[in-house]
Amino acid sequence: MYGQYVKDSTRMTTKRDSLVFFVNGQKVTDPAPDPTETLLAYLRRKLSLPGTKEGCGVGGCGACTVMISSYDVTSKRIKYPFV
Repeated sequence: MYGQYVKDSTRMTTKRDSLVFFVNGQKVTDPAPDPTETLLAYLRRKLSLPGTKEGCGVGGCGACTVMISSYDVTSKRIKYPFV
């Protein structure tokens, strides 16, 4: 659970878990993701996918669209939620 708060003796601190996702059918796990890095930078630098291009740079053209899905074990289907 990302952003779970853990109380220590002096203050509240944030506990961060690893980032797990799939790219081109391959599972990617990053134990310490940089929250300031864009997905474009991550794909190019960490995953060596230089074919990933930036579109307009402001989110207007849709080139930066990411599909989010989850697997529903009950129905045994992949779900694509609206976000």
